[in-house]
Amino acid sequence: MDRNDIRSIMNDLAFEISEHGTARHARSLEILADLTRSVAPGASDALVDWTGTEVARQRAFAMVHRAVNYQLNSDERADVVLRLTPLASLQLVA
Repeated sequence: MDRNDIRSIMNDLAFEISEHGTARHARSLEILADLTRSVAPGASDALVDWTGTEVARQRAFAMVHRAVNYQLNSDERADVVLRLTPLASLQLVA
């Protein structure tokens, strides 16, 4: 897995969230929260707190985005790519 793959997926998701909000990408965010809970527990919880504010989820996404790029090991990043790639493809079509 190329490190650029994960960056591309996360940057595309960041753009989509900024344009359309977090609710539209709930499944992707749930996956990210699950995969980053060990390195960013508070941000992971806030990311999928649907009773919280949109801005809180977007800030949490920024923290999780950083955790994916800099705190997960290569196997964990590969898992993110494997689990988010099918969703990214579906969201581009939708």
